[in-house]
Amino acid sequence: MIVVFGGAFNPPTIAHEAVARHLLRQEFCKSLLFLPVGDAYPKPGLVPVSHRVEMLGLACIGLENAKVSLVEAECLEPLPTLKSLERIQSGYPGHEVSFVVGADNLLGLHTWFKWETLLSKFYPIVFRRDGIDIDSLIEKHFSCFRDRFIILSDFSGMAVSSTAYRGCLDNDSMVSGPIGSYIKRHHLYGR
Repeated sequence: MIVVFGGAFNPPTIAHEAVARHLLRQEFCKSLLFLPVGDAYPKPGLVPVSHRVEMLGLACIGLENAKVSLVEAECLEPLPTLKSLERIQSGYPGHEVSFVVGADNLLGLHTWFKWETLLSKFYPIVFRRDGIDIDSLIEKHFSCFRDRFIILSDFSGMAVSSTAYRGCLDNDSMVSGPIGSYIKRHHLYGR
């Protein structure tokens, strides 16, 4: 199975790398694709996607079977998750594709573009975290798709986020050494 891990990655943190390592250790995961949102994504404060792609490339050096997908990076408009995954699927005929969705995003998943098609074609991967009752949410909103969800329970998250990194100029331990060096070399995030 191809696992797609999407996000802004603004910047990629040690927590993103830990999630990727955990996913790559799962028996079902043949390959992992980081999927950074493109420049057209409506999120304030994003550094250009070219930098985020380069930083994710640095993260992939230490992650066997991990790559960066340019599906959204090369698109001039924001793509819904379904469209991105369909494009990725076309590059991996014969492979099933799954996507990581945050437990906190389950509440709004039913508002995503063609969410029923999304769940019927691709497998959502959800990590148990923050005391969110994933089972109840899935049963309440997605009972028809219950068997499509892959729920991972054995991962202890980190209190690290891209937002926290951007807001704390004196704590570079939230990113790996190569990514920290890249950020400083290119004067990103006020460094």
